[in-house]
Amino acid sequence: MKQLLKIFISAAFFFVFIQLNAQKSNTHRNTYQELLDKNNELREIRRFYKNGNIKCIIPIKHDLVHGKVKCFRKNGKLKAENNYSQGKQHGKQYSYMKKSTYIMTYENGIEDKIFHVIRYSKEGKIREEYNNKFVEGYGPYKLYYKNGQLKTTGSYNGTRRNGDWTFYNKDGSVKITKSYENKVVFSNN
Repeated sequence: MKQLLKIFISAAFFFVFIQLNAQKSNTHRNTYQELLDKNNELREIRRFYKNGNIKCIIPIKHDLVHGKVKCFRKNGKLKAENNYSQGKQHGKQYSYMKKSTYIMTYENGIEDKIFHVIRYSKEGKIREEYNNKFVEGYGPYKLYYKNGQLKTTGSYNGTRRNGDWTFYNKDGSVKITKSYENKVVFSNN
């Protein structure tokens, strides 16, 4: 009887051990996947959330990240698109937030300090577009009315308006044009 009980307990522990290992490998398999090409070389890595949705798709070439990496939120919405060339960020990098998009540029892994910002209204229309560097504007600036018509266009040089600025009416007609020469409009202090 004792021998039969030992066998039963050993079998039960063995079964639990197999189940736990199966759950671990299923969890690993459900959160990470490698895709191979016909030559059995790694060509893509996919990471998944526990809910089964894709977290990231990472293209691989010659054992380096190469191509467009896409990352998603748990709900499946696109979170970021980052371009890579031979393991280094290169080209446009997009980060999608709830009410804005940030577009950064990399050259051979080195980030350009000036990035482009697009802000959206509650309705999902573009509200504002500008280049930014540490809370300072650089280059062209556009502000839109809720109806999608341009409200203001101009150019910034740091915290200063520079050059011709045009202000529009809601119907798109020009209200006024002003010329600025390094006029301070906001401050970091």
